[in-house]
Amino acid sequence: NHFKKSERRRLGAHQLLSYLHSTMRRLLPYALVVLALAPFLYVGLFAGKELGSLFFMHRRISRHNEHALGPSDLLEISPAAAKASLDSHTVPTILHRMWREDDLNSMPPRWKKAFQKCEALHGDWDIKLWTDVSMRAFISDYYPNFLNLYDSYPYKIQRVDAARYFILYHYGGIYMDLDIRCLRSLTPLVGAMGRFNKTALLPATGIGLSNDFMASAPGSETMRALIEELPRSNRFYGLPYLTVMLSTGSSFLSIVYDRMSEDEQSTVAILGASLYGHDKEHRLVRHLPGGSWHGADVALLRKFVDIASHIGSYAKYFLP
Repeated sequence: NHFKKSERRRLGAHQLLSYLHSTMRRLLPYALVVLALAPFLYVGLFAGKELGSLFFMHRRISRHNEHALGPSDLLEISPAAAKASLDSHTVPTILHRMWREDDLNSMPPRWKKAFQKCEALHGDWDIKLWTDVSMRAFISDYYPNFLNLYDSYPYKIQRVDAARYFILYHYGGIYMDLDIRCLRSLTPLVGAMGRFNKTALLPATGIGLSNDFMASAPGSETMRALIEELPRSNRFYGLPYLTVMLSTGSSFLSIVYDRMSEDEQSTVAILGASLYGHDKEHRLVRHLPGGSWHGADVALLRKFVDIASHIGSYAKYFLP
């Protein structure tokens, strides 16, 4: 009797283990799918609407790229003609740059050299180096109603992003990130904008528009639209990187542009890839290593995408 009871217990334990094993095998692919989708569900909870807008607007902005400013638009204007057109264009020859202080030696060496190269190519332009102190003073003096929101931004790059929209709206000119190096004068570009009656210029990227290189006339409707949208877009989007990009950064800019009317968009020149650094023969600028504000969450996002891809490929072996 003792042997029979022991055997029944052994068979019962074996059946239980077999049942658990078969159940886990059935549930494993679904668990893997949930694991793969978890980070995207988390991000979607905070930024699903905005990321959806970016996804669907990509093709619409791509159509605009067909009419982007290219090398031929600049080559048709001689330097002398471009200079003469400055009397009638709406974008002043001011080059805005931003750094935490006004000491060039505090910049990374390659950024300092890029800054000085741009200065040398634009000797007759007004070069403005904005600092953390001067940007806040500017907002305080001219746009005090925005100062509380400006100070409340949790990330410094959000204040830098917002300030560039206000500065271009107020003064006009061209804004460039410090990790962009001038390869030739931007005077023909400004002349081309005047020729085509454009009051703002935005560069196209593979996923929308960028705010690292922009041009504007004072009081342009494009910069006004960006400024007016800043308070409405100020919230947390699940991760620091997404919060920056969707509240003040390039994704924010792309969404605002996409919501503009066709008449408003017609005043914006799109800077084509050939001039924006992808065509070595014709490009106006070259991009240096940057992304100085990117945090660990950017690497985490990329890792999530990589892991999800691997999990997805692994789960297919278990699916019926």
